[in-house]
Amino acid sequence: MSKQLFLDEVRRFESCEYALEEFDHAEHLKVAWTYLQLCGYEAALARMRAGLLRFGAHYNKSGYNETITVFWLRKLQQHCDEDPGRVFPEAGKEALFRHYTRERVMSDEAKRAWIEPDLAPM
Repeated sequence: MSKQLFLDEVRRFESCEYALEEFDHAEHLKVAWTYLQLCGYEAALARMRAGLLRFGAHYNKSGYNETITVFWLRKLQQHCDEDPGRVFPEAGKEALFRHYTRERVMSDEAKRAWIEPDLAPM
């Protein structure tokens, strides 16, 4: 089984074609997943970070959160590592809150840099 790629979603994200409300959690994960498949973890993280900052700037929004970005890239990478042939996983937002309290993950510190979970390790 070949790995699923979401190249149209990546193109739309990188060119800021998504409406702000249209680029939801599922779309974020599709782009991150595709980056992981194309270029590996470190490059995927760099591309996702740069893309989210560009997307936010396009809409004059400053909500970027480094901890959330790293968390989801790590979760997707774990998924790939467990079974390299598996395709894109469905993952709800609630997974984040099994590891973090809302206060910790939404803190200014978490927005600026990766912080470890306070509820359960990754």
